[in-house]
Amino acid sequence: MRLQQIFPKLFELLPKADQLLSLEPEELAGPLLVALDGSDYIDPFEVISIEPLRRYVGSQPSVREGYPAAHHDEILFALMESWQWLASEGFVAPRPTGLSESISLSRGIYYFVTKRGKTIATSEDLEAYRKGNLLPKR
Repeated sequence: MRLQQIFPKLFELLPKADQLLSLEPEELAGPLLVALDGSDYIDPFEVISIEPLRRYVGSQPSVREGYPAAHHDEILFALMESWQWLASEGFVAPRPTGLSESISLSRGIYYFVTKRGKTIATSEDLEAYRKGNLLPKR
């Protein structure tokens, strides 16, 4: 999955940078996971990188107003914190290497949305997960 596919959904869910930046990492993780949409090949450096962000925002006049360049660095920090939260909770994980699939991956570590991650269809689903984990199961 390439960043250009992620940002349209993410920015549809959060049309203004101020909305995105007001969220805690675990709150932003919901829209980010929904935007990943169950992808099996995620390069986190494409998800959280300044050049693709600038390209997408620059090509979309309606998005440019809600996501001014002055906020781009802050947005990337917020996305990275949310990515780390998703990984630590087991919603995304590094993809195994050497699989029998014929897909050629060029570099780095790729991630996939885990079984747990695929159970989350909306930000509300993630909020329910978070609330369900506030108290120990025992």
